[in-house]
This record gives sequence, structure tokens and C-alpha cells, in this order.
Amino acid sequence: MNYIENEFFEEFKHLEKLCQEIYGRSGDNRLSVTLYLEDMKANEYQGSIQVAGWKEQYRQLKNCRNKRNNLVHPNDNYYSEPCSQDDIDFIISFRKAILNQTDPLALLGKHTKTVSRSAYENDDDLPYENRETSREKNYFLATIIIFACIGVIMLLAFILFFALIFQDSLPGIS
Repeated sequence: MNYIENEFFEEFKHLEKLCQEIYGRSGDNRLSVTLYLEDMKANEYQGSIQVAGWKEQYRQLKNCRNKRNNLVHPNDNYYSEPCSQDDIDFIISFRKAILNQTDPLALLGKHTKTVSRSAYENDDDLPYENRETSREKNYFLATIIIFACIGVIMLLAFILFFALIFQDSLPGIS
């Protein structure tokens, strides 16, 4: 290995160790970086919408993982671009992003938590899909209140009706 490849490999080992702390060891000895990539792939639709640069970071991380695999298991049938300083810089910045919880999966998790109902002042601030649920609850509550009012009015009318009918038979009422 040349200097750049060696440096790349060392930085990738640090990233792998960090991902291993997150994911633990896989039963089939897959890289923890691969597990991270699988999580990104599983959340690709939501992540690519809610996290800027999701697809590019996925592509770069996968490319670096493939370069690492090619260094460890050279395959004459498979051509891989040589490692570059840009790859090393990406691995370092990606590892720092995980440590700072600014990596794609952490950002997606934070975004998912902040899209909870309690984060919004009123219905107009809610994402469209959450507005219907809130309005349905409001309609249900309004319906309950209306039926309760009708029930109270009917009860009072019933009491008044019987009071008027039995007015003569009740002692002390003239």
C-alpha cells in the first residue's frame, strides 16, 4: 500500500470502530459501516427529503467502503478508483459528524422528533398529513360537547315539564 492508501485505511478503521460502538458486532462479520449504509438505504425516501445531502453522503460512504474492501481483498476483475485525499477527508468528516450527531441518520432522527405534534403552536403549523388527525380530534370533541349540552337541556326540560304537570299535587306550591 502507498501512503494515501495506508492513511485511508487507518481513517476507515477509526470510522469502523465508531460504527461498531453504535451497532455492535454483526453475526455474519459484516462491517459496521455496512450496517450504517443499510440503515441509510432503509430510510432513503424520508432521509433524502428531510436531510440535505443524504444521497451524496450515501454514495460517498458506499464508495469509500468499496475502496476499503478492494484494499483488503484485491480483485483483479473489479476496478476501483484509487484512494484520494478527498476520500480521507470525507471519512474524517463523516466520523466527526457521527461524533457530533450531525451525520445523516442522526439528523433524520432529530427531524423526526421535532415533527411531533407538541412542536407546533396550532394546526396551521402542522405538516399536512398531521392536520387531518388534529381536525378529526377537534370534530370529535365538538360533537361530544354538543351532545352533552343537548342532554343537559333535555334533562332541564324534563324536570320543568314534570314540575308544571305536578304543580298542583306538590305541597307548598301554589
